[in-house]
Amino acid sequence: RSDRLQTALEYVRNNLARPLTVEHLADAVHLSTRQLNRLFLAETGKTPARAIEGLRLESARLMIEQSRLSLDVIARESGFRDRRHMRDVFMRGYGIPPQSLRTGRN
Repeated sequence: RSDRLQTALEYVRNNLARPLTVEHLADAVHLSTRQLNRLFLAETGKTPARAIEGLRLESARLMIEQSRLSLDVIARESGFRDRRHMRDVFMRGYGIPPQSLRTGRN
């Protein structure tokens, strides 16, 4: 992966709780939106928006598995609009609701 892509992904990871648009990300890594889209598609096969969503999903999953934070807090810290949005993305990404990750945990 290119340095530019690594920089973009690191920026996203460090700013998940903030609203992140493709335009904002492109500006942060000094690329045009078109260049950023091309870079992501060429190197990951995903659009920047899908990559951001995937990183948010991964972050939320780890927080659910490793903390006792409420799902509302986890949704907010991961950058989802709200708990329902996080649930929708979980269903699309993992095929299960986020609360099922806590089922059976002590």
